[in-house]
Amino acid sequence: LQQLSTAHQRMQSLISGGDEQAAYEEERKRQEEEDKAQEKSVEQGDTHTKYLFRMCVYAGEDLPRDTSYVYAKIIGTEGEEKILTSAVSSDTTRPVWEFFFEEEIMVHGVHGPPRVELAVYGKRIIVDAFDRYLGVAQLKLPSTPSHGPMKTTLPFKLNVLSAMNDRIGSAIRAPLNPQLHIVWQLTDGKQLMPDLIRIAEMDEDAAEKHNWQFHLKLVAVKLKRSTEDQKRLSATFKLLKPDGDVNKSSPPQFSDHAVTQPA
Repeated sequence: LQQLSTAHQRMQSLISGGDEQAAYEEERKRQEEEDKAQEKSVEQGDTHTKYLFRMCVYAGEDLPRDTSYVYAKIIGTEGEEKILTSAVSSDTTRPVWEFFFEEEIMVHGVHGPPRVELAVYGKRIIVDAFDRYLGVAQLKLPSTPSHGPMKTTLPFKLNVLSAMNDRIGSAIRAPLNPQLHIVWQLTDGKQLMPDLIRIAEMDEDAAEKHNWQFHLKLVAVKLKRSTEDQKRLSATFKLLKPDGDVNKSSPPQFSDHAVTQPA
């Protein structure tokens, strides 16, 4: 009986140890599957990058005549929304809002950046629910920072009634060309961030980039103190950008003139 009891205990121990081993193997496999899934999501770009989105909705053109305001909506890839509104313009078909805002946005590695919708409403005095919907424009953002501020003209889609009136009126006049004039920038904080309203007020080529070549010549040098021996002077020129970067320049040229006292 004692031998049977000892054998039974050994059998129970083996069974218990086998259960623990099986549980350990199951947990290990589950962890490996989670690690592989995470690595795969990273390889596919399933990540989020934070950028600063800057925008100036400066003015509209050929819009329905009204006292209007801009209703900006930033719609994320998961349906989340950020809503911003401008001040109300005067009663005109060419409103000027100078509407500027900055918002941090998340760009999804797979689904891309958020959508930007710029709706325009005619303001009513009583309640906002009675405001007149005039139409909407959309801006498609890139997934990477823009090359500085971008000056853009967006086509504006009129509401149904305004579009119908425009088709009827085009029989006796030129059809309208409704649009919004905007300046926008997507940055990671490393680029220069100028005043977008100021750029919107400039000519059409204000946001264009140009290459310039500078020729600098050192005519004279005034030393703070005299030198005992004759020494050859050298001067280095650096062209600093507004963001602090240094433009590449030609190697410094050394002077052949020896100087011993202030000149």
